[in-house]
Amino acid sequence: MAEGYRKNYRNKNNRRPQGTQQKAPVLPHSTTSPWDASAKNHRVVDAKIVILCCGAPAVPAALLGLVTGNWIIGTAVGVCVVVAGAFFLWNRSTSWLLKSLGCVPVGSGQYQHVMTVIKGICDSVGIELPHLYVVDDPSINTLSIGTSQKYMSLVFTGAFAGTLDSLEIEAAMAHEILHLRSREATVGTLAAFIALPLVVVLPGISKVVYRISGKGREMPADIRAVSLTRHPPSLYSALKLMSDTAERSILLKRAAGRATKYLWTVPLGERPDDMTQLGNVDHPYVRMSALQELY
Repeated sequence: MAEGYRKNYRNKNNRRPQGTQQKAPVLPHSTTSPWDASAKNHRVVDAKIVILCCGAPAVPAALLGLVTGNWIIGTAVGVCVVVAGAFFLWNRSTSWLLKSLGCVPVGSGQYQHVMTVIKGICDSVGIELPHLYVVDDPSINTLSIGTSQKYMSLVFTGAFAGTLDSLEIEAAMAHEILHLRSREATVGTLAAFIALPLVVVLPGISKVVYRISGKGREMPADIRAVSLTRHPPSLYSALKLMSDTAERSILLKRAAGRATKYLWTVPLGERPDDMTQLGNVDHPYVRMSALQELY
C-alpha cells in the first residue's frame, strides 16, 4: 500500500495537461544537490568545529600559562596543550560517546534490511558507509555522530529496527546521513563530548549542546531528506512513531544520554503532549506539520 501511495504521489506531481510537450527544466548553475546544506551553513559549521577543537583545550592552556608566570614558557605549554587537546577531541570523542551510550557494533548478517537501506542512501549522496551501532532501548530513535569520515557512525535503537517499515527506515536514515554529510553531526559530537563530564553537576548543559550543535537544524534536515527520498509521508509516520515512544527511553539514565539528548532524531524523553515546545521549530509536531504541507 505504501509503495502504491509513493507511486501515486510521484505521478500526481509529474502530471501535465494532455497535448502539451514537457520542456526540459532549467537548472541553476550550481554544483550542489537539493539535499546539500547551504554554503552559509557549511561556513558556520566549520567555524564551530574550529572553536570547539581549539577553544576547549585553550582554557586549561591559559590556566597553565598563568601558573608558570613566564609568558614564553606559558605560550609554549599552551600551544602544546591546545594541539594535544584538539587531537584528543577529534580522535576519541566518537568512541567515548558510543561506549558511554552502551552501543554495540552491528555484526555481519545482522539487521540486513536496515543495512541495505543505508547503503542505498550513502550511494545516492556520495559518502562512504558509516559505522553502524545498535543500542538496547524501548524507544524508536536514531543518532548520527562522528568527527570525520573515518569516525562517522549511525546509531539506532532495537525498537527502531523492529518496528519501522522500509520506507520509514529510509526516511529516518536519510535525515541522519545528511547530518553526517553536512558535518552538523561533527559539531554535535564535539559539543556533547565536552559536556559529558559536566552533565552530572549541570543538568541543563544538554540545552547548551543543543544550541551549539545548531538550534533549528532538524526541519531543514527533514526537507533535505524528503528531497532525496521523494516521500514525505514516510518521514511523517517515522517521526510520529518516534515521538510517541520518546518518553520510554532509558538512555537518559546515562550521562552520555543526557549529553546527546537533543542530537537524536527526536529528543530523548520528549513528551508528545508537551505543548510548551510547539514554538520550537525542532519539535516533532512542528516538523510533522511542515511535512504535511508537502503532500
